Formats: sequence, structure tokens, C-alpha cells
Amino acid sequence: MSDLSGPHRGLGQGRPTRHRVPRSTPPPPALRIGRAPVLLLVLVATMLAGCGAGEKITDQLVLSITKVAAGRPIHGTLVVDNPGGPIDLTKLASIELHPGKPGSARLTGCRPEVAVGLSNRQVSQRPAFDLSCSPQPFLIAHGTTRIEVTALTTYLGCLQPGGSSSQPGTPACLNGNQVPPLPAGRYQASVVWSETVPLPRPRSVTVTLTR
Repeated sequence: MSDLSGPHRGLGQGRPTRHRVPRSTPPPPALRIGRAPVLLLVLVATMLAGCGAGEKITDQLVLSITKVAAGRPIHGTLVVDNPGGPIDLTKLASIELHPGKPGSARLTGCRPEVAVGLSNRQVSQRPAFDLSCSPQPFLIAHGTTRIEVTALTTYLGCLQPGGSSSQPGTPACLNGNQVPPLPAGRYQASVVWSETVPLPRPRSVTVTLTR
């Protein structure tokens, strides 16, 4: 399976073309290290307490179309139903700074971003997100919240002539700097967050790409 991580990762010589995943938020300003995991758990419990017994947040990925010519973006919506009180994902989201290291600190207090990645047995998109941090609230209100998302049906990066990459499966650019479309076939479209958020993972949606 080709591992299509963010276009700026693992690309060596030459000047690889970058193709970033559409972001759900504007570029954030500053980076800050947040609170300890214990306090984070307290915040999660407190802010989710508005959901009564048996009431759970649910979410669903809804795409405008599920069969499209490869190369054309697919627009969609992440629909979140919250039966309880409003929650702020910025206060609850966290990401491990050094994954796999015991006692690794976690970054908190940053507004999370969301994207959609396509994958099958041959191809796996890994959307890349900016490393900057915004304290802007990301509110999930009581009731239904709709978050616009976009799925790209191209590779997330490519190699210009003479370039090389440590990522297997990175394709050559078309006409010098154009990112090629994904191969035709069936894919699973899945929601990807930049950080860990206290929301259930919605079911993936089957997408068919044609030539």
C-alpha cells in the first residue's frame, strides 16, 4: 500500500510539489503547551456532563456525491448531533508531542482541524495539517452542528523531474508541477482530525473514482 502522507514529509531532492488538504480553519497564530492529561480528563468529564444518561453525541460523514471522475474534489459535511450542552473542542482536543515515548507531553488548547482522507488496499491518504496553534473556540452546540469538509481525489504530493522521495508510491508530477489524480477504483472516505477529539469516529463512506 502506498503511504501518502503530507506532501512536505519524506520528500527528498528536487522540489516536490505541495498539495495541502483543504483546512477547516484559518492558519492559526501561536503554539502553546497546555495542561496535564489529568486536567484534560476533568475538562472532558465536566463539559460532557450536560449529556443525560443514555444520551450520546453522534456524527455522520455526508458527501455530496460518491461517484466522480478522479481529480475532482468531493465536498461534504460532518454532521454532529449533540443532545447535551455545548462543548468547545479547542479546550478538549490534544495531541501527543512525542508519540511512543513514555510520559510524552501533550499539546492542548489548540483549535483542531478536520479533513477527509481516501484509502483502499493500494493507496492511503494521510492529510497533513499545519503545526501552528490557534486558541479560537471550536464549538459543538446543543443540537446539530454541520462542519464543511472536502475530500481530494488526487495524490497529496508529487515529484518534479529529477526529484526523489523516501515515501514509496509518490508519483511523478504531471506537466512539471501538477499533482496526478488517484487511480480509478473504490475507496473509503474517512474523517481525519489533526488532534484527538472527544467525538465518535463516524463510519467511512464508499467512494468510486472513474476516469
